[in-house]
Amino acid sequence: MRRILVSAGAMAVVLTAAFVVLQLGSAPRHPAAQVAVADAAWHRPSQHRGLCTDPAKTPATASPAPSPSSSPTRPPATSSAPPATATVAAPPPERSDTPGGYGVPAGTALKSVQNLTADQSGQVLDALDVRGTITVTAPGVTIKRSKFTGTGQDWAVRTTGNGSVRIEDATFTGDYQDAAISYHNWSATRIDISGMSNDGAKVGNHVSITDSWIHDFTPAGGAHADGLQVVEDVGDVVMKNNKIDIGKLTGVNAAIFLSPDIGPQNPSAGPIVVDGNTLGGGGYTFYSVNGRDGATLQDVSVTNNKFLKNAIFGPVYPSEFVAKTVSGNTYADGSTLKMP
Repeated sequence: MRRILVSAGAMAVVLTAAFVVLQLGSAPRHPAAQVAVADAAWHRPSQHRGLCTDPAKTPATASPAPSPSSSPTRPPATSSAPPATATVAAPPPERSDTPGGYGVPAGTALKSVQNLTADQSGQVLDALDVRGTITVTAPGVTIKRSKFTGTGQDWAVRTTGNGSVRIEDATFTGDYQDAAISYHNWSATRIDISGMSNDGAKVGNHVSITDSWIHDFTPAGGAHADGLQVVEDVGDVVMKNNKIDIGKLTGVNAAIFLSPDIGPQNPSAGPIVVDGNTLGGGGYTFYSVNGRDGATLQDVSVTNNKFLKNAIFGPVYPSEFVAKTVSGNTYADGSTLKMP
């Protein structure tokens, strides 16, 4: 009798386990949560030194920072930033190859997409309306005639690993927590970046941006927004024939910011070429300074640039100026500009 009772009890356990397995097998499966791409610490706005908008770090030779009562108030993110000084604002550089200005050519029919990964070598993405992120993991990708609208993403286009991308005739606008474009191995021409809440583009190794327009930022609270930003000791960088005028609202930092803030990892990096640009806005419009922990950009060339007279403090941050070659830089009205 004891053997019979034990066997019956074991049979009950087996039947109960089978019922549980059947119940679990019939339960609906929830989709896995999307995994966010981890961003490096330097990539966050809070890591930016933002020297030129911090009066405590303004050199003694600079104009005093405006008092809180006279500081410009940042408009809501949905508002367009007014021109800082209409009398000195220059028109965008002319383009002769594609009519209609910079960015997406007029009349282009766009296809709406969200998040994409460009993972095929030589892949071409054309005529897209992107409300998300394109992550480039393959070499030789091309993005052209496309519009990107930020709604709180970290970036619009980001390279990673062996990814490289050429961006042509594209428009970027809106709220990106880091920047519209980031980081190594990208080139851009005839692009339009406007209304950024943070940086326009993060510049790493092997980057070229030419014949483009970066303008009218609407910085988020606490931002130190730069048009183009270098924060590592990188090289093979060209910034040429662009118009960059980010305005002079609270939260803007510089049209171009060069400083290897995260420390010396590649001391022989270079060159970085800044040539033939029209630059304006920011606390100081242009920075090229030493970074943290002894890092210095070894081969910076600043030539033939024209500066607007619309920065909060001045055209060039005067302390710790770092450049190997400096020549041909003037104000946009032709008057003499004294470089540090």
